[in-house]
Amino acid sequence: MPVRTTLYYTRKASHDLEDIADYLREEAGTAIALRFLDAVDHTTDLLRVTPYIGTALASVSVRHSNVRRLPLSAPFGRWMLFYEPAPTEIRIDRVLHSAQDWPRHFR
Repeated sequence: MPVRTTLYYTRKASHDLEDIADYLREEAGTAIALRFLDAVDHTTDLLRVTPYIGTALASVSVRHSNVRRLPLSAPFGRWMLFYEPAPTEIRIDRVLHSAQDWPRHFR
């Protein structure tokens, strides 16, 4: 039987999700905010099965060379999960929009 991968969010990632969901709720309504959170769940389910699917940040930062990025599922693909996979766990470090200067968070 396969080992169940534990997935957890850092404090910053949790704040990112809260801020994004609040913004979407205010600007587009509760239904869109809930669809965003569903996209996060769908993407993290994918990560549990294929944890190395995202693009490594090695070219951005040697210090964060184990961190990977993966766009959320459609229609929220402009937001990206930044995460660090390990054999039995996945740590979600940040959730950022692609239009942000996201590399500055990993220097």
